Amino acid sequence: MVLVKILPVSELISEVSLGTLKKSTVTKAIMPMAIIAIIMPIIIFTNLLKFAKI
Repeated sequence: MVLVKILPVSELISEVSLGTLKKSTVTKAIMPMAIIAIIMPIIIFTNLLKFAKI
């Protein structure tokens, strides 16, 4: 269990050290997911309100 937890952390640290090179690509990958995570609940909520009115 401990080794399983340490391994991803070491990978994360190596990615962070390379992050200066890959920062632009990482933000390009994360931003759409963040936008989707914010927009999707709003879309679902508005659709539920439309169904509730009908």
